[in-house]
Amino acid sequence: MCRCWRVDRHDGVVMSFTDFDRDLVFDAVTYKAASGFTATAIEGQLELAVSNLDVQGALSSDVLAEDDLHGGRYDDAIPVMTLS
Repeated sequence: MCRCWRVDRHDGVVMSFTDFDRDLVFDAVTYKAASGFTATAIEGQLELAVSNLDVQGALSSDVLAEDDLHGGRYDDAIPVMTLS
């Protein structure tokens, strides 16, 4: 199992990452292998539904530019996380 997450910026830029050891393609989106976060244990319910998950940390990737961070391009970005 691995975690995949996507960040949708308000300027239309979409970035996607995974904690898997190589890039993955899921639903026609390429998730780049990245690290820098820690996920808590996942508590499951019947039918494999996930009832809770907490992710903490900082994303580390060469595609994240310091100028974009300081320029506010990630302010109010929409994060989406998927378990695969």
